[in-house]
Amino acid sequence: MTACDLEQPVENTMKNSLNSYLKGSQLVAIAVMLFAVSIVGASETVLPKCQQDIEPTVRVAPIYPADIRIAASEEEARHVRWVVVEFTILETGRTADLLVVESNSVLFHRSAKRAISEYHYGPQESACIHRDRVTYLVK
Repeated sequence: MTACDLEQPVENTMKNSLNSYLKGSQLVAIAVMLFAVSIVGASETVLPKCQQDIEPTVRVAPIYPADIRIAASEEEARHVRWVVVEFTILETGRTADLLVVESNSVLFHRSAKRAISEYHYGPQESACIHRDRVTYLVK
C-alpha cells in the first residue's frame, strides 16, 4: 500500500463531508427563504399611500440625544441630521408600524421614531402608509 492509496479515502471522505454540509446549508437557506416568503405573504392587505399633502394635527418636537449640542438656527448649525420614517396612519389618526427608511445618522433613529409615534392626524377613511422627515440642527 502506498501513500497515494491512503490519501484517496481521506480525500473522498472530505469531499463527502463537504457535499453533505453544502446540502444541509442549502436546505437551511431554502427554509429561511420560505419562512420569509410566508411572513411577507401573511400580511392581509397592502395599504395604500396617504395623500402627499397630509399634515399632522399634532406634531411633537423630537428630543435630541443627550450628547448632542442643539443649534438654535440653520445658520448656527454645523451639521444637519435627518431621519425619514415610514409609518401607518390608522383610521383614528394615530401612527403605528414605524420604520426608519433613510437617515444620515443612526444616533437620531430612536428620537425620530419616538416623536412621530406621538403625531396625530385627522381621522382617515382607511389606514394608509406615509413618510415624514425629521430634521435635527446640530452644533
